[in-house]
Amino acid sequence: MRVLIVANGVRGPHLDVSTAVDLIIAADGGTEHLRGSQIPPHVVVGDLDSIDPSTLIWARSNGAQIVAHPSNKDASDLELAIDLALEHGATYIDIAAALGGREDHALVNVAVACSSHYSTVELWLRGESSVMTPIHTGMTRALPIGEGAVISLLAVGGPAVVTARGVRWELDGETLHPTSSRGLSNVAVRSDPVIEVAAGTVLAVCPQHTS
Repeated sequence: MRVLIVANGVRGPHLDVSTAVDLIIAADGGTEHLRGSQIPPHVVVGDLDSIDPSTLIWARSNGAQIVAHPSNKDASDLELAIDLALEHGATYIDIAAALGGREDHALVNVAVACSSHYSTVELWLRGESSVMTPIHTGMTRALPIGEGAVISLLAVGGPAVVTARGVRWELDGETLHPTSSRGLSNVAVRSDPVIEVAAGTVLAVCPQHTS
Protein backbone atom coordinates (compact mmCIF):
# COMPACT_ATOMS: atom_id res chain seq x y z
CA MET A 1 0.00 0.00 0.00
CA ARG A 2 1.41 3.38 -1.05
CA VAL A 3 0.83 6.32 1.27
CA LEU A 4 1.60 10.00 0.72
CA ILE A 5 2.13 12.02 3.89
CA VAL A 6 2.32 15.79 3.60
CA ALA A 7 4.22 17.39 6.46
CA ASN A 8 4.46 21.07 7.42
CA GLY A 9 7.97 21.83 6.16
CA VAL A 10 8.94 23.56 2.94
CA ARG A 11 7.64 21.70 -0.06
CA GLY A 12 9.07 21.54 -3.57
CA PRO A 13 7.61 23.38 -6.56
CA HIS A 14 4.56 21.11 -6.54
CA LEU A 15 3.11 18.14 -4.75
CA ASP A 16 3.80 15.05 -6.83
CA VAL A 17 0.81 12.73 -6.99
CA SER A 18 1.61 11.51 -10.50
CA THR A 19 2.23 8.07 -9.02
CA ALA A 20 -0.96 6.50 -7.76
CA VAL A 21 -1.24 6.47 -3.98
CA ASP A 22 -3.79 4.62 -1.92
CA LEU A 23 -3.96 7.05 0.98
CA ILE A 24 -3.10 10.74 1.51
CA ILE A 25 -2.45 11.82 5.09
CA ALA A 26 -1.94 15.44 6.09
CA ALA A 27 0.23 15.92 9.16
CA ASP A 28 -1.40 18.97 10.75
CA GLY A 29 -0.17 22.05 8.82
CA GLY A 30 0.57 19.89 5.80
CA THR A 31 -3.14 20.33 5.07
CA GLU A 32 -2.34 23.89 3.97
CA HIS A 33 0.04 22.56 1.28
CA LEU A 34 -2.65 20.20 0.04
CA ARG A 35 -5.26 22.94 -0.05
CA GLY A 36 -2.88 25.13 -2.04
CA SER A 37 -2.57 22.33 -4.60
CA GLN A 38 -6.29 21.48 -4.42
CA ILE A 39 -5.55 17.89 -3.39
CA PRO A 40 -7.91 16.82 -0.59
CA PRO A 41 -6.41 14.49 2.03
CA HIS A 42 -8.09 11.31 3.15
CA VAL A 43 -7.00 11.90 6.75
CA VAL A 44 -5.77 14.90 8.76
CA VAL A 45 -3.86 14.03 11.92
CA GLY A 46 -2.22 16.12 14.65
CA ASP A 47 -3.07 18.64 17.33
CA LEU A 48 -4.40 20.98 14.62
CA ASP A 49 -2.47 24.00 15.87
CA SER A 50 -1.04 24.85 12.43
CA ILE A 51 -4.22 24.72 10.36
CA ASP A 52 -6.41 27.68 9.51
CA PRO A 53 -10.02 26.90 10.53
CA SER A 54 -11.16 27.44 6.94
CA THR A 55 -8.65 24.83 5.75
CA LEU A 56 -9.97 22.33 8.27
CA ILE A 57 -13.48 23.01 6.99
CA TRP A 58 -12.24 22.52 3.41
CA ALA A 59 -10.67 19.17 4.31
CA ARG A 60 -13.73 17.95 6.16
CA SER A 61 -16.08 19.06 3.38
CA ASN A 62 -13.99 17.02 0.95
CA GLY A 63 -14.46 13.89 3.01
CA ALA A 64 -11.31 13.92 5.14
CA GLN A 65 -11.29 12.06 8.43
CA ILE A 66 -9.98 14.31 11.21
CA VAL A 67 -7.86 12.53 13.84
CA ALA A 68 -7.26 15.17 16.51
CA HIS A 69 -4.70 14.81 19.32
CA PRO A 70 -4.17 16.95 22.43
CA SER A 71 -1.48 19.62 22.25
CA ASN A 72 0.44 18.01 25.14
CA LYS A 73 1.08 14.84 23.13
CA ASP A 74 4.40 12.98 23.30
CA ALA A 75 4.88 12.52 19.54
CA SER A 76 5.27 14.91 16.64
CA ASP A 77 2.51 15.27 14.07
CA LEU A 78 4.68 13.49 11.49
CA GLU A 79 5.32 10.57 13.84
CA LEU A 80 1.57 10.27 14.40
CA ALA A 81 1.04 10.32 10.63
CA ILE A 82 3.59 7.56 10.01
CA ASP A 83 2.06 5.43 12.76
CA LEU A 84 -1.36 5.95 11.19
CA ALA A 85 -0.01 4.95 7.77
CA LEU A 86 1.34 1.72 9.24
CA GLU A 87 -2.01 1.03 10.89
CA HIS A 88 -3.54 1.22 7.42
CA GLY A 89 -1.02 -1.32 6.08
CA ALA A 90 1.48 0.98 4.37
CA THR A 91 4.42 -0.69 2.62
CA TYR A 92 5.71 2.50 0.94
CA ILE A 93 5.53 5.99 2.45
CA ASP A 94 6.41 9.18 0.60
CA ILE A 95 6.70 12.23 2.88
CA ALA A 96 6.41 15.58 1.12
CA ALA A 97 7.49 18.86 2.76
CA ALA A 98 9.51 16.86 5.28
CA LEU A 99 12.44 19.30 5.40
CA GLY A 100 13.04 23.03 5.61
CA GLY A 101 11.33 25.47 7.92
CA ARG A 102 12.25 25.13 11.58
CA GLU A 103 15.57 23.33 11.89
CA ASP A 104 14.53 21.39 14.99
CA HIS A 105 11.43 20.09 13.24
CA ALA A 106 13.43 19.07 10.17
CA LEU A 107 16.02 17.23 12.29
CA VAL A 108 13.31 15.44 14.27
CA ASN A 109 11.55 14.45 11.03
CA VAL A 110 14.75 12.81 9.79
CA ALA A 111 15.41 11.14 13.15
CA VAL A 112 11.87 9.76 13.36
CA ALA A 113 12.03 8.43 9.80
CA CYS A 114 15.25 6.57 10.62
CA SER A 115 13.73 4.75 13.60
CA SER A 116 14.02 0.97 13.51
CA HIS A 117 10.32 0.98 14.40
CA TYR A 118 9.68 1.85 10.74
CA SER A 119 12.18 -0.56 9.21
CA THR A 120 9.39 -2.68 7.68
CA VAL A 121 8.37 0.07 5.26
CA GLU A 122 10.19 1.83 2.43
CA LEU A 123 10.15 5.48 3.42
CA TRP A 124 11.24 8.62 1.54
CA LEU A 125 11.50 12.17 2.83
CA ARG A 126 11.28 14.95 0.25
CA GLY A 127 12.53 18.50 0.58
CA GLU A 128 13.01 21.37 -1.87
CA SER A 129 16.04 19.92 -3.64
CA SER A 130 16.78 16.52 -2.13
CA VAL A 131 15.20 13.24 -1.10
CA MET A 132 16.30 10.95 1.72
CA THR A 133 15.64 7.33 2.52
CA PRO A 134 16.75 5.27 5.53
CA ILE A 135 18.19 1.83 4.78
CA HIS A 136 18.30 -0.57 7.71
CA THR A 137 20.21 -3.75 8.60
CA GLY A 138 19.75 -6.49 6.02
CA MET A 139 18.25 -4.21 3.39
CA THR A 140 19.37 -3.62 -0.20
CA ARG A 141 18.00 -0.65 -2.11
CA ALA A 142 18.49 0.57 -5.67
CA LEU A 143 18.36 4.36 -5.60
CA PRO A 144 16.29 5.90 -8.44
CA ILE A 145 18.95 8.37 -9.59
CA GLY A 146 20.78 8.80 -12.87
CA GLU A 147 24.45 8.75 -13.80
CA GLY A 148 26.30 11.76 -12.43
CA ALA A 149 23.94 12.37 -9.53
CA VAL A 150 25.54 13.13 -6.18
CA ILE A 151 24.67 10.78 -3.33
CA SER A 152 25.63 10.94 0.34
CA LEU A 153 25.48 7.97 2.71
CA LEU A 154 25.24 8.93 6.37
CA ALA A 155 25.34 6.49 9.28
CA VAL A 156 22.55 7.18 11.78
CA GLY A 157 22.50 6.26 15.47
CA GLY A 158 25.78 4.34 15.38
CA PRO A 159 28.26 2.69 13.01
CA ALA A 160 26.88 1.11 9.86
CA VAL A 161 28.44 -1.53 7.59
CA VAL A 162 27.77 -0.56 3.99
CA THR A 163 28.35 -1.85 0.46
CA ALA A 164 27.76 0.61 -2.39
CA ARG A 165 27.85 -0.41 -6.06
CA GLY A 166 27.46 1.81 -9.11
CA VAL A 167 29.16 4.80 -7.51
CA ARG A 168 32.54 6.38 -8.20
CA TRP A 169 33.95 5.46 -4.80
CA GLU A 170 32.56 2.02 -4.12
CA LEU A 171 32.23 0.66 -0.62
CA ASP A 172 32.69 -3.03 0.12
CA GLY A 173 31.48 -3.85 3.60
CA GLU A 174 33.02 -0.67 4.96
CA THR A 175 32.05 0.88 8.28
CA LEU A 176 30.63 4.40 8.28
CA HIS A 177 30.42 6.35 11.53
CA PRO A 178 27.77 8.96 12.36
CA THR A 179 30.42 11.49 13.39
CA SER A 180 32.43 11.11 10.17
CA SER A 181 32.05 12.65 6.71
CA ARG A 182 33.29 9.45 5.03
CA GLY A 183 30.11 8.87 3.03
CA LEU A 184 29.58 12.45 1.88
CA SER A 185 29.24 13.42 -1.81
CA ASN A 186 29.74 10.22 -3.76
CA VAL A 187 28.71 10.14 -7.43
CA ALA A 188 26.59 7.63 -9.35
CA VAL A 189 28.42 6.17 -12.36
CA ARG A 190 25.27 4.47 -13.62
CA SER A 191 21.55 4.68 -13.05
CA ASP A 192 20.06 3.04 -9.99
CA PRO A 193 23.19 2.47 -7.87
CA VAL A 194 22.70 -0.19 -5.22
CA ILE A 195 23.24 0.27 -1.48
CA GLU A 196 23.38 -2.71 0.87
CA VAL A 197 23.47 -2.34 4.65
CA ALA A 198 24.79 -5.31 6.62
CA ALA A 199 24.54 -3.63 10.01
CA GLY A 200 23.19 -0.36 11.37
CA THR A 201 21.15 2.29 9.59
CA VAL A 202 22.23 4.49 6.68
CA LEU A 203 20.45 7.59 5.43
CA ALA A 204 20.88 7.94 1.66
CA VAL A 205 20.56 11.53 0.44
CA CYS A 206 19.94 12.03 -3.29
CA PRO A 207 18.90 14.81 -5.68
CA GLN A 208 15.21 15.64 -5.79
CA HIS A 209 14.92 14.96 -9.52
CA THR A 210 15.24 11.19 -9.75
CA SER A 211 15.62 9.08 -12.88
